[in-house]
Formats: sequence, C-alpha cells, structure tokens
Amino acid sequence: MDYYNQLKEIPFYKIHPSYLPFVGEDYDKYRILQVSESHYCMKIIDRQKYNIPYFKNWFTSECRDVEENMLGGNITRGVCERVIRNAKDEECRFPNFDNPLRSFCKIVLQMENVKMSKYTDDRKNYSHFAFMNFYQVPAFKNMGCFKNSFYEEANKENIDNADTILSLWRKESTVLLDQVIDILKPKAVAFTSMDAWEAYEQNDGKYKTSEIIIRAAHPNRPWYKKFAKLDGKTGKQAFEDGLLRIYGK
Repeated sequence: MDYYNQLKEIPFYKIHPSYLPFVGEDYDKYRILQVSESHYCMKIIDRQKYNIPYFKNWFTSECRDVEENMLGGNITRGVCERVIRNAKDEECRFPNFDNPLRSFCKIVLQMENVKMSKYTDDRKNYSHFAFMNFYQVPAFKNMGCFKNSFYEEANKENIDNADTILSLWRKESTVLLDQVIDILKPKAVAFTSMDAWEAYEQNDGKYKTSEIIIRAAHPNRPWYKKFAKLDGKTGKQAFEDGLLRIYGK
C-alpha cells in the first residue's frame, strides 16, 4: 500500500486512477517492472463522441464519463489481478503476461515445467511483477499496435496534426513512466513493446541508458520473431538475455 499511496500522489493518477500501475505483493523480492504498450477499451464504441479531439486534454482533465463508466476505475490493476487469480472466464487469454512470466519463472525463480493454464496456479507468480502500459491513454482499436490504430483513426477523422498529437502523448507518457520508476525503484524495467521503448528513448527518458532497461518485443506473436532492432534476437531471447544480465549475477 505504501507504493500505491505514493503513486496516487502523481497528478495524472489523481484524475485517472484507472491507469494506476499494478504492484504485486511479492514485487520487492525481485523488483521487476513490465512496461507493455496500451490498454484496449472495448466499451468505447461511439467514436464520433469519443474521438481524438475528445482525448486532447486527457493528461490534464478528468474525463469522468470514460474514466468511471468505461474504464471502471481499475483497468490496469484489474487486468493483472485477473492474471494472478487465473480468471476462468471468456477473457482468460494472457499472452502479454504469460510469455514474460514463463521466462521469469524459468530464469529467475528457476522453476521447471512452468505451464500457464487454468489447470495450474503458476500465474500467481505474477505477484513478483509491477506492471503498467507505456501509452497512458486508451487505444483506438481492440487489436493491433497503438501507433497504427491511432493513425487509422486520425485518417478517418481527417486529423491534420496527428503527428503532433501522438508526439505529445508519447512525451507525456515518458514523463509518467519516469515518475513511476522513481517511486518503485525497479531492478529491471522490461519493455515488452518495441514502440514503447523506442518512444521512451526518443523522448529522452530519464533511464534510457540505464542498465536496468530490458528491450524486448510484444509477447504475443512477435515474441518468437527475430528483429534487427533487437540485434537479430527474438523478443523472447532479448527478454531472457536481459533477465540473465540483471538477475544472473
């Protein structure tokens, strides 16, 4: 609760508590912060009302109709809490968490035969993580990367300053991530989004040259694809190499 009390003092989380980062009960054992990309919000259907201009002042205004009625006041922590309790419902698909957690269990916890399934309780080990998304604003589609969904929506709306808007959101998100890192003081900050770590570096994130940074790809299908930006490694290899570098000492 001490972490949450400190995080709640960040001005953005006072107006958007749904985006308050998740901090697991066992976080202090290994202090690993996973930074993914963005939250989908399937309840935002009316894009004529909840369009890009609507979110223009998202970082400085409350937007209560979205925050309370569509995000439910707990979108970030709610997802992670469902992972840990191994929610057995129609949304029980967690590749964004399962693949990094599987590698963490194998390398850091030195567990064997890790299986992320509704028939096991291995997902409870996500309690060792803290989690947040880099983009601190709802995505504009329920599938795909934030950048592509944003530009697709901007094209539909004939937004002529889309680049400026996205640049501002990336800058604001970088500032927020640095504020969270300052409070949580992680031993590892694991980016599981290439767009996220590139945007963080481009906006001069405070810790962009720190050894605590792990750069990987999205844990879904790109997890097993090789990328030149990851020195020819797959997202999985880059993530596991980072874990070995930080926790293998």
